This record gives sequence, C-alpha cells and structure tokens, in this order.
Amino acid sequence: MAKITLSAGQRFFARDMPRAIWEITKVYEGTDGVPYVQLRNVEDPSRLKTVSVSALRQRSLWGFVPDPKRPDED
Repeated sequence: MAKITLSAGQRFFARDMPRAIWEITKVYEGTDGVPYVQLRNVEDPSRLKTVSVSALRQRSLWGFVPDPKRPDED
C-alpha cells in the first residue's frame, strides 16, 4: 500500500476478518506520542477499535478499501 495520508472516512478491512469494514472516525496523537486512529465498524457503528497508524499501515494486518470518488487512493 502506498503511504497515503490517513483521514476520517477512509475504510479498511482486517486481513483476518475481511468481511468487516472499518472506517476511520479520527486520527490523533496519543499521550504516549504515538499516532493512532479510531475505527468504527461500518455495519455496527457501536463497535469501535483504536489502532496505531503504523499497525494500520501493515499490509499483513490491514487492507485499504479504495474510495471510487478518490482515484488517487489505491
């Protein structure tokens, strides 16, 4: 995956659960100085996850779901 700028609204799937789509709700720096994203499950918005930006960029863990309205993000 090319290094894209992460922002709210972008979608990802976990490689171990490819049917579940997760959408970034916010990108922030934790109190430990590490950048994180908060993700919400698209089908069940009550399910939230927080993962580090570096983990989200690991192709072995997460896959990016391109937005057809933003062709430069694939």
